[in-house]
Amino acid sequence: MGYEVVATGTILTAKYHGMLNDVGTASYVVSPLTDVVGVESRYNKYELGAHQAFLNHFVLGIRFQERIVTGQENFGNRSYERIGGTFDISGLPHKDTYISFSADYWGVRRTPISNSNDSIQYGVRVGQKLTKAVDIWAGTSYNRYDYDQNLNLSLSPDYSTGYNYYAKKMDWSRNYYIGAQYRPTKMISLSADVNLEHGSFYNDLNNGLNTNYTTELWANIIF
Repeated sequence: MGYEVVATGTILTAKYHGMLNDVGTASYVVSPLTDVVGVESRYNKYELGAHQAFLNHFVLGIRFQERIVTGQENFGNRSYERIGGTFDISGLPHKDTYISFSADYWGVRRTPISNSNDSIQYGVRVGQKLTKAVDIWAGTSYNRYDYDQNLNLSLSPDYSTGYNYYAKKMDWSRNYYIGAQYRPTKMISLSADVNLEHGSFYNDLNNGLNTNYTTELWANIIF
């Protein structure tokens, strides 16, 4: 649901998403319905947002989201609070320039089998229209993940006894990307995007796996 106050440049939004019954079976992994019918328990998710335009070039946005699991929680299905913000600049320093700053904080609640966890994400994106047919963009984002690491400590040399010990661990990733779009006609759009990701997830395994490059090429027909 959304409501716009044209006189003040204000947009208010409210969303609800929920699952009323537990789902005990999962669909085939490549099915587009996997996220809908996967193993999950009952939950309610609420979101409130507000965007405020000012001084002709700026828009400030804030969003609060809460997910409350009412069924059985597990490590992948947990309650959380999320707060995020955006700050957009349009038309500066050039009339066809767009700059967007974003930040998100996730606070994941404790469950019987895991501790509370946090995640922070922030980034910036810059877009520029060079001609009527050509757009370019570039940006970077940073993601930090705090989570539980199962150390699975053993109390005997033959591993016959032991216990699981969950300790806090932090990993991070940084993304850099550039892209361009060429639209020679109203019906045809060609675009390319190059992304570099570097993180810390594989420090204990192979540091070479921490850096990844992705290139995407798109040809679109627009009706």
